[in-house]
Amino acid sequence: MIDPLSKRLYLDYNATAPLRPQAKQVMMQVLEYTGNPSSIHFFGRKMHGIMEQARSRVTSIFGLKDNQCIFTASCTEANNMVLRGNVAPQIMVSATEHDSVRLALPNPKILPVSQDGVVDLNHLENFLKKNESPVLVSVMIANSETGVIQPIDDIVNICKKFGAFVHTDATQAIGRIPVNIQKIDFTTFSSHKLGGPFGCGVVLLGSSTNINPMLFGGGQERGRRAGTENIPAIAGFATALELAVSEQPQQSNQLQIWRMTLEQQMQETRPDLVVHGMKTSRLPNTICYSIPGIPQIQQLMNFDLEGVAVSSGSACSSGKVRHSHVLQAMGLSADLTSSAIRLSMGWNTKKPDIDHFMKVWHKLYKRPVISNNV
Repeated sequence: MIDPLSKRLYLDYNATAPLRPQAKQVMMQVLEYTGNPSSIHFFGRKMHGIMEQARSRVTSIFGLKDNQCIFTASCTEANNMVLRGNVAPQIMVSATEHDSVRLALPNPKILPVSQDGVVDLNHLENFLKKNESPVLVSVMIANSETGVIQPIDDIVNICKKFGAFVHTDATQAIGRIPVNIQKIDFTTFSSHKLGGPFGCGVVLLGSSTNINPMLFGGGQERGRRAGTENIPAIAGFATALELAVSEQPQQSNQLQIWRMTLEQQMQETRPDLVVHGMKTSRLPNTICYSIPGIPQIQQLMNFDLEGVAVSSGSACSSGKVRHSHVLQAMGLSADLTSSAIRLSMGWNTKKPDIDHFMKVWHKLYKRPVISNNV
């Protein structure tokens, strides 16, 4: 997306997606209303009805009942709610999880990954086989930095074999690949990655699971998440989710074509370019690459000067550029982790965006400032 005001190219959809106009329209309508959804008068009932309608729209997409949906203020909150909800005495998380999972508890068991970023299923099975107490296993469907897709069905089957619970952070997968969560105990994701507003996330519960609250107070969300619900954001979230899921098959096909085209042209320009996770299944919209010897900060600054927004990985690190724990868990060298860049496309990416990026790419890599001896 080339922003019409700034004339800048946005390729950081895995950090956040532009707000969809349909979601914005719904939110603006709801903002015209007054009322607390917990109040019993007309105004409260109006807001409560909007919230429950949005809840039904969310659950119907996944074949769930309304009581299996808990709205939160973010996916970070949703992940913490699951991990800290006393579901099981032992927690295992994959080594490449988002920090909101990885750091939710002080000492979780770590599920290692291969050099391609795929979890070690044998390690998972052996760990569960040796444990008699219940275990909660948390593995995201798709990684936010590399786009690597995990074998979630195999993970679920192994966990069910040994009576373990499964949590998946589906934030990067929803609307980008087909997702079936029917057998998953806890699914979390956020609104703003879909083109919905900030300030809204969700926990979707499996049919036989429940969760202890992390926030206490007014008893909202059936007593599982206290705090007045953000009705405009929830309504916008439901709208964005419906659009993302309905557009997914066609959009994913187009994004994958553009991703493959970009990777080919980029490698033709820079034969030393390394695309991470290239040998396994990845999201159609994500490219994570390294060029040894060219630091992240140098590349990011030069792209920004050319009006192109890309990133060095997860956006949830206070704006800091740091070595990726994801790439380190994949066993990559410091030279590769320190030069890694992620670009990610989405619902508003157009063909001229791809062409513009390649023009900038060729221009930058002819500059001595960004590349040595080019």
